[in-house]
Amino acid sequence: DEKLIKLIADTRHWFELLSSGKANSVRDIASQIKVDENDVSRFLSLAFLAPHIVETILAGNQPPELTVEKLKRLKSLPVSWEEQHQRLGIAP
Repeated sequence: DEKLIKLIADTRHWFELLSSGKANSVRDIASQIKVDENDVSRFLSLAFLAPHIVETILAGNQPPELTVEKLKRLKSLPVSWEEQHQRLGIAP
């Protein structure tokens, strides 16, 4: 799913902007890349997906129901990688 891969890549880029000091806030990121501030805020946590989940998505082996639209509906992403696997339907 190219949209899903792009979203994950974008969130990692956004985190890099913050951690490197190239952006000071979510608002800075949104302004720099011309994206809605709410989208940056809502999706930034995807930069912390478990590595196995990212590998599974990059390989195209995620469950068919794991889409950008499903991620948009998540209230929050668990910090625990085990819980992420459960919530997203990907076996560890």
